[in-house]
Amino acid sequence: MNALEKSKTMWEALARSDPYWAVCTDRGKQDGKWEAADLLATGVIEVETVLSFVRRSGLSIRSNGKALDFGCGVGRLTQALSRYFAECYGVDISSEMVSRATALAKNSPNCRFLVNEAPDLSRFESNSFSFIYSSLVLQHIEADYVTMYLREFARVLEPGGILIFQIPDHRKGEWIQRMREYLKLRTRLRRLLAFVGVPTGPPRGGWKMYCYGEQKIRYLLSSASCEIVSVRLTNSCTPDFNGNFRFLDGEPTSGFVGKLYVMVKSTGSQERDDETWQIR
Repeated sequence: MNALEKSKTMWEALARSDPYWAVCTDRGKQDGKWEAADLLATGVIEVETVLSFVRRSGLSIRSNGKALDFGCGVGRLTQALSRYFAECYGVDISSEMVSRATALAKNSPNCRFLVNEAPDLSRFESNSFSFIYSSLVLQHIEADYVTMYLREFARVLEPGGILIFQIPDHRKGEWIQRMREYLKLRTRLRRLLAFVGVPTGPPRGGWKMYCYGEQKIRYLLSSASCEIVSVRLTNSCTPDFNGNFRFLDGEPTSGFVGKLYVMVKSTGSQERDDETWQIR
């Protein structure tokens, strides 16, 4: 079983057991405590905050185009984006998440949700979207796949379109994390409980997080068809994140340091050689 297949298995399980908490892990909302309206409201706040920043940066948003929400979950951000774009597509690796997103968006006719289990976006033609957004998703994906998805974002984005994605840059207190990973006490306990038939439920923030430093991201995109317009610190990776998205003036004192990349696809862009698309 490859990494994507393992990821699908995990997200299908989370979608069945606690789907709202799985896409927005507020510590006080686990075990079904999220109300759908409250969860969707956090998406509205995030999208409004990000689009306001985009406009202040002098970028033009083509609202009569199509938007893509990559890793949409139950559509928390897709529905919010649908207020600003003619069509919104949400894709997710979990068919259960897509089913729940479709049901939640019954009053949003310009939202469409699709399952995407592939390491690419081949179901979409090149230059299909005027806006692409991904938040709280790439951080759970291994580097080789992140490389492929970023390449696909650039391909399916139309010239002049905007790509925005969030990803952890690094983690403060790295030695503590290394010690935890060495001991793996929580993981061992969960496996033992599962072996003897004791339900353990979804992981309490215990799934793998991957960091990609800004230098690596810039290297990866240095000769891409997309120009980095802005990089901003956000609270998306802080322990107290509960959907209350905001930009930060400085790095948090501990935990993961999240960054939001804002990019624009240049006109007349060309396909790139595979060797230039590697996170090293």
